[in-house]
Amino acid sequence: MRYLHFTLFLLILGISAQAQETLSERVFVHTDKDCYVAGEDILVKFFVTDSKFKPSTFSKVGYIEICDTEKPQMQFKLSLENGSGNGKLSIPLTIPSGIYELSGYTRYMQNEREDVSFKRQIAIINLARPSEADRIRLTDPDSIEFVPVLSPNNIRVATDQKRYANRSKVTLNLEGIPAGTTDLTIAVSRNDSTTVLPYINKEAWLKKVAQTSPISDWKWQPEYEGHIIMAKPNRHIPVDDWSFYSAGIGFVGRDNHYIHGQQTNSGNTLFYTQGIYGPQEVVTSVMAYNNQPFQMDILSPFAQNLPKALPALSLGAEDQRLMDRFVGVQLQQVMGVDSLEKAVPLEDYYYFSKPIVYDLDQYTRFNTVQETIIEFITYLAVRKTDKKKHIRVLITAENRFSTGNTLILLDGTPIRNHEELLEYNPRNIRYIQIYEGRYCFGGELFECMVSFVSHRQNLSAIQLRENSQLVAYDCPSLPVAFTAPEYPDNDTRQSLTPDFRHTLYWNPNAEKLPQPGSVSFYTSDLCGEFNVTVEGFTKDGKAIQGSATFRVER
Repeated sequence: MRYLHFTLFLLILGISAQAQETLSERVFVHTDKDCYVAGEDILVKFFVTDSKFKPSTFSKVGYIEICDTEKPQMQFKLSLENGSGNGKLSIPLTIPSGIYELSGYTRYMQNEREDVSFKRQIAIINLARPSEADRIRLTDPDSIEFVPVLSPNNIRVATDQKRYANRSKVTLNLEGIPAGTTDLTIAVSRNDSTTVLPYINKEAWLKKVAQTSPISDWKWQPEYEGHIIMAKPNRHIPVDDWSFYSAGIGFVGRDNHYIHGQQTNSGNTLFYTQGIYGPQEVVTSVMAYNNQPFQMDILSPFAQNLPKALPALSLGAEDQRLMDRFVGVQLQQVMGVDSLEKAVPLEDYYYFSKPIVYDLDQYTRFNTVQETIIEFITYLAVRKTDKKKHIRVLITAENRFSTGNTLILLDGTPIRNHEELLEYNPRNIRYIQIYEGRYCFGGELFECMVSFVSHRQNLSAIQLRENSQLVAYDCPSLPVAFTAPEYPDNDTRQSLTPDFRHTLYWNPNAEKLPQPGSVSFYTSDLCGEFNVTVEGFTKDGKAIQGSATFRVER
């Protein structure tokens, strides 16, 4: 595992002051539709390009915020690979109805002097909990005039039929996809939007991609290896005392994810992570050399640039289509139907030597960890140094026990004081994993590691010291694979399980389809007109799109 300091990164890549002015990233965020009801998922495709319209491999994390004029209502981090990532944002049932601004950016983009984030508006309707905070304007549904898409269709999209029954197979044919297309999405959803949202001018966005803005400062280091967690002391620390403490974080669980922090000139501490995804429990710990205990508070990585104004949502009174969607969302949640249930794994960046593993369920239980080590764990020893007990690891190649700083982990969390763990109840521990060799986490070097894994893998029955705290933290989300029910025969079509999917098909990586492309999916129990939207960009900076419609009838 390696964590390069940002200045070293600049030296390796040879990024001069002139290069800093031209190296830029721009983001485009696709969604499966533009109008949602509370409880639905917003499906997103995050596309990052450089100023030459090539997918940017620079940043490994993308950020999405959905905000009103007062605060962010939803915030989301997603993993990027080769300039692309996708995921879903679950809309809370407490969100007020209204039009919201969706913004997308990378951490590196926050260094530019102006706000270069991608922005688009979406509508969210909450039929479950109307409130005074709703920003709506009731109107006649038939009075809403929808503005047609301004860009011409340059991809030919056709369905094998114009009308389908419920739970029927639809075959979609795509022709005219240019060679070298770097970004393409396909979305199929019912045409029942209730408001008019501003048109996204892709040509204007492409011009913005070609323009670069000078970097004002390097406050936000780019996440070229993985997500960077930023923290600061929870009390004022004079500049002269910054060298008197060091900080680390551990991710609770079976895997060894301990990260040593690196201090910045502003007094913050950065933790460079790799290969860690989704919701996590994190323990921050501080080792103060002046014996003054304090804790580290994790800071938000989001920009939180709120829109100055948003229009009211024009909502059709007594619109039956909205009620159908609301009922469908409730049924989907009750039945536990999730079309985005499979996470797509990314590369694992952690490379440790193969550990020696002890399964304590196979041995006699003793009263303390120290007794357990003494009785039967031959690869470990307890030694007293400077009047304190330390756990040492047998280095078999040299026929000696380690003498340096050994990293001790409990459920992925570092235990600095080994005596705390030596008195721990071993009945809570399932595995002891012993790693030989030397490991560098940040700027801290360890000789060997020992990982104690409890049965519950949640720091069972141990009291954290006053310089540590346990917090919940959302790491970047993995890509998700879209799956949906299929009805290939009469038995499946007659199933009593309700299917009120509003989005029938979503492919955020359609650029990988064969040329010409052909995809198929099944309709749901919803009737009405459905839209097929295909959009993306080519490698030479041209916007491409295509569309089609079909109807579903009982």
